[in-house]
Amino acid sequence: MTENEMNLLVALAGMVDQFCGSSKGFADLQAMSAPQQAAAVLADYGLMKVLDARSAQWTEAGRKLLEDADSVVQSRLAEVLKPEHRDVAPVRDAGVWILKSRDR
Repeated sequence: MTENEMNLLVALAGMVDQFCGSSKGFADLQAMSAPQQAAAVLADYGLMKVLDARSAQWTEAGRKLLEDADSVVQSRLAEVLKPEHRDVAPVRDAGVWILKSRDR
């Protein structure tokens, strides 16, 4: 797999995780075409298991990909934050990255 393909899979997995409400390892595909197609592609790579038109489940490889992607995002955010903003910690909440002050 090329680096470009891996970047695309990471982006696709992140979108499914964020917009399909991955809860307890499952994603709600909302019986819509785009999430179903995304889950099918991720399943082709062994990252998800499609259960039916409405739901899919992350495989162990898929969960690891999401965890690895999270740590990459955290390190990249730390690199690009201006020094005056380095007291802000990136926090992932419900699939969305939020910058929260470390003081709170």
